[in-house]
Amino acid sequence: MIVIVFSFRYFLGRLFTTIMHKKELTPSWEYENHLWSQGYCPIAGIDEAGRGALAGPVVAAAVILPYSESYPYIDSKLLTEKKRETYAEEIKQRALSWGVGIADSQEIDNYNIIRATHMAAYRAIKQCAERLEPQGLVTDYLNLEGNFAVLAPAKADQLSFQVAAASILAKTTRDAMMVKLADQYSDYGFQRNKGYGTKLHIRAVEKNDPCRIHRKSFKPISTMLQSKLFT
Repeated sequence: MIVIVFSFRYFLGRLFTTIMHKKELTPSWEYENHLWSQGYCPIAGIDEAGRGALAGPVVAAAVILPYSESYPYIDSKLLTEKKRETYAEEIKQRALSWGVGIADSQEIDNYNIIRATHMAAYRAIKQCAERLEPQGLVTDYLNLEGNFAVLAPAKADQLSFQVAAASILAKTTRDAMMVKLADQYSDYGFQRNKGYGTKLHIRAVEKNDPCRIHRKSFKPISTMLQSKLFT
């Protein structure tokens, strides 16, 4: 049986309150509490990294943390690289269960980025479930389907400790992969840009042509390839 709970009115109420009182978005257990009150337990936080990159995989992570009044975990984009790596090791030690899923650039081109992101998320959930199977999910705007309840608010990585923890695992896993890929594809600066479309990265693609891990369905990569067909 497929059970999906997307409390849009609930999230709008939370967001409206935040704006009216000029509060910064801070992680809490609010969304998990909403699912716990409906009888779903355990709950996993889900997030992804690399969705907007021009090269490399999209990586998702699932994390189930033991309940604690507070955690230091926040959106991975707001942390330094050193802090992310420190927290990633801590999360792996403290989590009741966690998992990481990957969809490579070929899958992204074959299925599109949304479907590939969902594939990575399901793989992360499957790995997480080997130790502890989640009955509910809080995701960063990923409307996943399965035998679990789902809350999928925007900016969940800033609203949930578990989603923030998942964002840290996804980001550090993907960054490490891109650093390794930089050794194999040394012309593109992957160790610095992590596959994202910086000016230097795009110039390198223009000079050297796309490599195997570039996403051929993404602009400007697709535009470059198309133009070469007619030259």
